Amino acid sequence: MKLVLATISYLITACALVLLAVRVRQLIAIYKKQQPDPTRGNDKSARFKNMLKEVLGHTKMLNFTGTGIAHWFVMIGFGALFGTLITAYGQVINPDFALPIIGHFVGYELFAEVIAALTGIGIVTLIGIRQVTRFRMLNRFSGSGMGKAYYVEATILAVVFCVIALRGLEGALAGATSSGWNWHYAISWPAVLAFNSMSTASIE
Repeated sequence: MKLVLATISYLITACALVLLAVRVRQLIAIYKKQQPDPTRGNDKSARFKNMLKEVLGHTKMLNFTGTGIAHWFVMIGFGALFGTLITAYGQVINPDFALPIIGHFVGYELFAEVIAALTGIGIVTLIGIRQVTRFRMLNRFSGSGMGKAYYVEATILAVVFCVIALRGLEGALAGATSSGWNWHYAISWPAVLAFNSMSTASIE
């Protein structure tokens, strides 16, 4: 059964990567239609530093205060939670899989759970803001595709749910409840308790 699930998971991922590559190629083709800029390669160091400042600092979005802060946490979650994605792929085959070196390091586990929680709070906040303002004549969501927005929101919520659920399953599988609450499952502890009654075979 594990082999079947792993095969399905990896095939879906392969298809997604192919579609991503096709789309990236299409976008690059669009960019190449524009007039070349001979100065684009100048001041690479300064350009790179400015890019980091704009992206990580979220300087434009943070002008929206609450909305910007919520959006920043969601944006950070995409990169910061990448390790949990790798862990999930490994656990499809081996339920005890963890990232080398940092996988069981309490600092990393706490970081991942905090980011997941803040990403969840951030996307719920953005969903609420969009629903409240979408009927106004003039708002920043005017003309946006609602269907695509719902899809993105649902995907992010699913990612957050899966991260916390997987952490809960890890805790239950490791028998974390025997020693009581601990920092390894600081935020996912309710999930650990919820899955604790399941058998090892069911969790795996």
